[in-house]
Formats: sequence, structure tokens, C-alpha cells
Amino acid sequence: MKPSTQHDLNDLRLFVAVAEAGGFASAARKLAIARATLSRRIADFEAALSQRLIERSSRSFRLTAAGEALFNRARPFVAAAPEVFAALDLVGDTPRGEIRFAVAPSVLQLGLQDMVASYLAEFPQVRLRVEATNRKVDLMREEYDFLIRAGDPGRAIGDLVALPLAHVEHIIVAAPRWQTSLLPDVRQTLETVPTLAWGPADTPSSWHLLDAQGGPHQIKLEPRLSVEDMAGLRVAALQGLGLALLPKVMVAQELAEGRLIAAPFALCAPDGKIHALHTGKRGMRPLVRHFLDWLVVAYSRHCEVWS
Repeated sequence: MKPSTQHDLNDLRLFVAVAEAGGFASAARKLAIARATLSRRIADFEAALSQRLIERSSRSFRLTAAGEALFNRARPFVAAAPEVFAALDLVGDTPRGEIRFAVAPSVLQLGLQDMVASYLAEFPQVRLRVEATNRKVDLMREEYDFLIRAGDPGRAIGDLVALPLAHVEHIIVAAPRWQTSLLPDVRQTLETVPTLAWGPADTPSSWHLLDAQGGPHQIKLEPRLSVEDMAGLRVAALQGLGLALLPKVMVAQELAEGRLIAAPFALCAPDGKIHALHTGKRGMRPLVRHFLDWLVVAYSRHCEVWS
């Protein structure tokens, strides 16, 4: 029987993945699909080809001669396929297509929502799918092109690549009602003034501050309010509920109007860092690279305004 020329390219990709992994179990883990499903798909693929590609038993795994031939021819094609289809993203130098990324809500509030709107207005053939979340996102398994996060990109990013986007000045503020209680010694101040902290409710809260020489100091907190939302902290600080560490740009108007005051602590908050995390430029779709390059420029303009 002559094999049909109409075959599912996804099955070819799965076959290459199994051959590269040297077995169904390890390939199923890498692909994040059930082993039984993967085995069935390969069996169906073999039936469609009328060819046995893999000799498998409970003790061994090896490719047949037909399997070896197909693997050697298909492997380069499967590896190059993402770049081939990605070329459609920038047909005629006009960005088009869809980008999906996840971002922390607090970062979205720091001007990114305006940047997203500006990008879409400039490039009408692009669609953006944005998830605002603080949950841990697995780029290797989930259908996202990249993440945008704040904090130290050197902490537990694994094989991901960090692209710096912005530095954000932080400041500890409180409502004017606390002015007489704010002392240069932060620990002494916290004996009488409550704190408001960013973070999940089930995680201990602390501020990581710096002295004049750049030495680190961890200030453990027992916050009156703990919330994973910078806007919520700002509202609570304006209500006079306590001290809050916030991006200076988020409270610049309130500081100028006297509705919030800066704490006169000898210790200060280090700048925050905003960065994009991705799996590397190799294999990145041109559309995604275009958007990230555009974001770098957009953030540089915002940082000029923030300063």
C-alpha cells in the first residue's frame, strides 16, 4: 500500500520528539501530555504511513530502518518549522498576528497599560492577549510568549533570559497624620506606626532597605494590611492606615499636593527593576521580538517622565 501524502504535521513533530527523547515516558513529560495519548498518536501515525517506525517493548526502544530514515529527514524540518511560520508575522514589514504574555498587575499599573494601547493603535493588525497575574507562570509549558515581572531577575529564573525594561524608584510614604511619629530610625518608628505591605497573605512580610554605603538591611514587618496590589497599598496609605513602600511615580502627585509625605528614614528603598522573561531569541517569532524591542524604547521614554 502506498503511503498517503496527507499527514498531520503535529504527529510528525510528536514522532521526532519521541525519537529525540529515546522513549515515550521522557517525551511525554517534556511535551506535557499523557504517555498513553502520545503512544496512541504515534501508533495512528504508523498506521497512516503503513510503516512501523518504532520497535518497542517493556525493556527496549529503538527506531526501525524506516523510523531512522524518517527521523533524519524530519528532524531539521521540525526544528525549522517555528521560524518558517514566524516569517508570516512580519509580511511586508507590517507586524501582524497575536502575542500572549503575562504580567504582574502592579507592573501593568505602572504605565504598561498605556503602552499596550499605544502599540495596538500604531499596529492595528496585531492582537495582544494579556493576563494580569501574580501566579507563577511556566513559560516552558504554557502558551505565553514572555512574562513581565518586577524584582531581581537573577532569582530563580532557570533557563529563561531576562530583558531589562526599566528601573523604578521606590519610596516609603505615609499620610501627614503620622508626621510627628516618623523618626530617622525605621525600626524605632515601626514600634508606633503600622505598616502596609505588598505580598501574598501567607508569606512573611519584610522591607529590604539600603544604608548610605549600600549595605542591605532586612526589616521584618507585621503589617496591618498585606496585599498583592500596589494600587491597594496606595489607597490604604492615603487613608492614613500606615507606612507603605511604593513606586515614587505612583504617588508623585500625592507627594506634591501634601496628601502623602516621605518617611525621613536613614535607610532607603532600592530601585525596583522591571524586566521581560523569555526563553531566548532563538526561535522567537519576529512579531514578539518586534514588540519587545518596541517596549524597550517605550519604557525608556516613560523613565524620562518618571525622573
